[in-house]
Amino acid sequence: MKVYRENKNIGNEFMPLRVYDISIDKYQVTDVKSISGFGKEVEIEICRTSNFTPHYHPYLEIIEIKNGTAKMQINSEQLTLSEGDIALIGSNEIHSLIGYCRHIVINIDPVFIYQIKDFSEEIFPRSISSKILKKDQSKGILYSFLCKCIDRILSLYTEKPKGYHLLIMSSIYELLGNIYNYTYTLDDYSINSPLKKEDLKRLNKVLDYINENYTRELSIEDISSVINLTPSYFCRFFKRNMGSTFFEYLNQYRCSQAEILLHTTGKSITEISNAVGFSSISYFNKVYKRYKGHTPSLDKKKNLV
Repeated sequence: MKVYRENKNIGNEFMPLRVYDISIDKYQVTDVKSISGFGKEVEIEICRTSNFTPHYHPYLEIIEIKNGTAKMQINSEQLTLSEGDIALIGSNEIHSLIGYCRHIVINIDPVFIYQIKDFSEEIFPRSISSKILKKDQSKGILYSFLCKCIDRILSLYTEKPKGYHLLIMSSIYELLGNIYNYTYTLDDYSINSPLKKEDLKRLNKVLDYINENYTRELSIEDISSVINLTPSYFCRFFKRNMGSTFFEYLNQYRCSQAEILLHTTGKSITEISNAVGFSSISYFNKVYKRYKGHTPSLDKKKNLV
């Protein structure tokens, strides 16, 4: 199973980003073309995968749906993205995307950008209503600017004119500057302040523990002891930082893992239910339908087509 905390090599001071062109077919098999700048060369990596595990990472992420539709999880929220929609994923926000679509992903590592590395978690909005820019409900001029900026970065990587790396860096600064200005003007800016470093460290430890142990029975006492908090304080801590209770998040995570197995293995629904930590098949069916909108048997049928 893929590690939940993603920690890829995004770039360096010369080019602190990686660009992905991703297509997901009707069988949920994913083709990924990634481009990253190292020195004066451009690295192109093409791979094929069926993994869409929820994950988080320290770098910033911008997603644009080029065609088709996708279901997306951001922290505890589930939503649908359509052609032209843009999502702004901040540092250490849990997210995943699945759907019959093609989308562009731009990862930017703030560690390599001196001007923002100390406040990178403040740049992107944190409320779900603010971090999704819908094509048919665009927020001012930001939406059209981001579309043009993303296309410009892709074009520069493809054509590589003289000084293209400087032009890409210019586009990154413009892109981040406009997003930060948009975030700062939101009414909920002060409410959605970034996590304190100590809280983030604790939360990362909890999420890693869940990833490593979700297949077995977990209790509040188990998980709270991982970060040396009382069970009652841990419940408040988790709800405050994740927007859901621990068990809501655990069930949602288990269902995401089950969805992968339903699409990629020949295991029965009972076997998958046990494999992801559910002790009751009836409870698994109930929870899966609540989070995915349909029963696991429907996903199982799709895998058999």
